[in-house]
Amino acid sequence: SGGSCGSTLGTIVVIIVVLVIISIVNKNKGGGSGGSGGGSTYDGVTSDKVAPPTITGDPFAEIKTADPNFNAQMFYGRVNEMFIAIQYAWMNRNMEPVRRFLSDQQFSILDNSIKTDYLAKGQVNKLDNVHITQMWPVEVTKMGEYDSVKMLIEATCIDYTIDERTGQLVNP
Repeated sequence: SGGSCGSTLGTIVVIIVVLVIISIVNKNKGGGSGGSGGGSTYDGVTSDKVAPPTITGDPFAEIKTADPNFNAQMFYGRVNEMFIAIQYAWMNRNMEPVRRFLSDQQFSILDNSIKTDYLAKGQVNKLDNVHITQMWPVEVTKMGEYDSVKMLIEATCIDYTIDERTGQLVNP
């Protein structure tokens, strides 16, 4: 269904705060087993205790003014598709196909983590049953002719790492 989203979503740039991946990156960089509490922070967002942003009114009001055909439900559906695509790119150890969904900083952090934490060690990070539990628009801005929507996403998954040669579980 390539054209089902219409032109509205084609003109919106979405930067996704990928809490699941950021949590994984920070867990691996810390070298711990991940259960130590305290949380990891990325762009001021603590990944293990997500609180909805305090946006008053309709966060999409400016977009709707410029484009009365904007549909928030279709937008959230597209964000869900993008988020899942990012998770699959992470598992495939190649962020290039989803680069357009990430800020330069996010792409760099994730790409470097894949190279140093997984490719170099011959490991694959698996994420099963990925499910978004909640999502919120954090910031909506105009960037020239494009609208930019920064989303905060809370998600759950089963996260484990395997050795690519043996298929053995490296960590649960």
